[in-house]
Amino acid sequence: MHDRLSDSGINSFLPKVDKVRKWKDRKKVVAFPLFPGYLFVEFDENKEFSNEVIKVLKTPGVVSLLSDRSGKPKVVPKEDILDIKKLVESNKDIDPYPYLVEGQMVRIVNGALKGVTGILLKKESIDYLIVTVEILKRSVCVKLDPSDVEKF
Repeated sequence: MHDRLSDSGINSFLPKVDKVRKWKDRKKVVAFPLFPGYLFVEFDENKEFSNEVIKVLKTPGVVSLLSDRSGKPKVVPKEDILDIKKLVESNKDIDPYPYLVEGQMVRIVNGALKGVTGILLKKESIDYLIVTVEILKRSVCVKLDPSDVEKF
């Protein structure tokens, strides 16, 4: 899709990270999208905006644009795009990190606690999972690695 957009004259950015994948007989470096399912598109401010949007939406593989309730595409601040580009170009070990908000329900997806659900608590830059037994009116907490949880 990135190539199709470029071929039609639309500037797009698909941040990728290289990860080593192991098979039984070999290891290989494979490029993965940093944000699976998302591609950043730059619209030319001098061209008519709606024509650019239609051109993008007609590109095979494009499902939709992130939009507000009125249907107007949301704009990612240029500073955010530049920061992501710098991170990708740095060749440092970059991993996607879950967007978690304190107080939301999460489920552990890796390790010995896989499947446990609870409430996320952040305290002094440490993440905790709070598990509550309502009938006892008691809770317990455990430190967690945010990369091991998902929104529930």
